[in-house]
Amino acid sequence: MNMNKTFWVLLLASLPLWVSAQYRRIKVDNYHFGWISVSGGYSGLSENIDKVSTSGDFGGLIGAGYEFRRNSFWTSLGVQVQMHRSSTTLMGEYTFNKEHAGWPVNGQGEKAVGMDQQGRQFDPFYTVKTQKDRQNWNTVDIPLLLGYYYSGFYVGAGAKVGFSFNSRSKTSGTYNLAGDYPTAVGTFRMMNDHGFKDYTYSGDQAIKLKTQCAIIGELGYDVLSTIRTQDHICHVLKIGFYFEYGVLNTVAQAPKDAAPLTINTNDVTQAVINPYFYSTMGSKDRVAPYYVGLKVTYMIGGSRTTHSGTWHTGCQCYGN
Repeated sequence: MNMNKTFWVLLLASLPLWVSAQYRRIKVDNYHFGWISVSGGYSGLSENIDKVSTSGDFGGLIGAGYEFRRNSFWTSLGVQVQMHRSSTTLMGEYTFNKEHAGWPVNGQGEKAVGMDQQGRQFDPFYTVKTQKDRQNWNTVDIPLLLGYYYSGFYVGAGAKVGFSFNSRSKTSGTYNLAGDYPTAVGTFRMMNDHGFKDYTYSGDQAIKLKTQCAIIGELGYDVLSTIRTQDHICHVLKIGFYFEYGVLNTVAQAPKDAAPLTINTNDVTQAVINPYFYSTMGSKDRVAPYYVGLKVTYMIGGSRTTHSGTWHTGCQCYGN
């Protein structure tokens, strides 16, 4: 065999290896990952409700799912449990008496009345003077992200849908009880002997929320992308900035008979201050949660077409 034939034989024999190397170099492999993640940060509320001031608090989430990669494109689908914490403070006062919808009815089908220490009937008149609601919301979410990665850096955006479970509101405040007597002119106030005074309240109520929808985004870096390895299994540790913003109202409109207070018909001095959002929401009102925080995601996976034994840095999907 002459030198020319030998050259062409070797060239043809090495062609499949060269094509395979180029196939990997231009990153056309499909990569599949399973992942788990945890995040902690700041949760708050976006709202347009009058007479309230909102403040955020600590929030967080944990999740797991699947990520697909090809040609610097990635998409991720998972499930996560999210904890939202925030507070709402009433700015100003509001009143409630038997002229309002939601006033309780006694056993005789009549609107409830009070009895003072002398056994005389009066119509209770309530003024909520201070109120603070602490929202403790929990959701099970399904997030979907689409994005781009390059040499360890990544960015993505998408949406999520969330379903509330075990969500509660802890309410505390003070209310004043006054009395209107049928045979008297004016309202009796701040008369301790008749029970007309300020009372304090603190309680915890279960809350039913609507299905939540939010836009989400993520930006970060794979801190393992510079580590040299010969393993064909990819280990990815992403640390990044994560955010989400609710696009739909998550608190349902209050029923027509909703009341800011629930009154004990047997003892009108004892009232429950109901969470403000859930007793006053109108059709044009909006409350939606948002969240920003640090997110850490660990992924493990790879491609069936790659093999161990070749030195590379980070995941072979980066093309290194």
